[in-house]
Amino acid sequence: DERFIGLTGGTEDLENLQRQLGMNPAQKVPLNDKGDYAVDHGAYVLAFTAEDNLAHLVYPLGVTRDAWAHDIKKLVEEGWTES
Repeated sequence: DERFIGLTGGTEDLENLQRQLGMNPAQKVPLNDKGDYAVDHGAYVLAFTAEDNLAHLVYPLGVTRDAWAHDIKKLVEEGWTES
């Protein structure tokens, strides 16, 4: 669906946003003296609405794509309502 927009931006902007959301920004973790490294980062999916720019849904690692699709479809069709 073309109405969905992935988060993009420069490194500094994305790191600042992650901090504002209470997430640790990605960081390079050295593995050895050969220069090999891993990247340590959060694994969340956040669903925002255009009306208020708030993350109404937060999915941690392990939530299936089918669960996202179910919830996000409802969010698009019905909008956000607190329950």
